[in-house]
Amino acid sequence: MANQPQIQYIHQFYTAGSEAQKVAPAHAPRRSRTTLPKVAPSEKIRVQVDPVALGGVVVAVAMLVLMIVGMVQYSRICEQYAVMENYVTQLRDDNARLEHTYHAGYDIEEIRQQANALGMVPAADATSIKIEVNVPQPEPEPTLLDEIVWFFKGLL
Repeated sequence: MANQPQIQYIHQFYTAGSEAQKVAPAHAPRRSRTTLPKVAPSEKIRVQVDPVALGGVVVAVAMLVLMIVGMVQYSRICEQYAVMENYVTQLRDDNARLEHTYHAGYDIEEIRQQANALGMVPAADATSIKIEVNVPQPEPEPTLLDEIVWFFKGLL
C-alpha cells in the first residue's frame, strides 16, 4: 500500500459561517398545571366475539352449574341414605326383640296338648288324598281368514 498523507484539521482557521447553527428557543416551554382529558378516538372500538368460543363458554358454565347441582343433590341423598339405614337397623332390632318376646310368651307343649284334646293330628300323621282335576281345553281363536270370511258373510 502506498503511504497516505496524514490529514490534520486546523481549528484556528475555522469559520462558523459554513455550518448551520442551532436555533435556541426564545423562552423555555411552560408546563401546564392542569392536564386536559385525552380526546376520544373518533372511530368506535369494535370487538368481535367468535360465536363458537362464546357457545363453548356458555356450555362450560352450564356444565359447571349442573355439576354443582348434582353434587348438592348427591350429598342430600347420602344424608337420607344414612338416616334410612339407621331406621332399618332400629326396625331390625325391634323385630328381633318382639320376636323373642313372642316366642318366650307361649309354651309349645301346652298348645300341643290343647290341639290333641280337640282331635287334631300332626301334619306328618295326616293322610293325604290326591284329587285329579281336568281343565277344559280353551276354544281356538279364529284366524285372520276366518275373520274375513265372517265379515263378508255379514255383508251379504
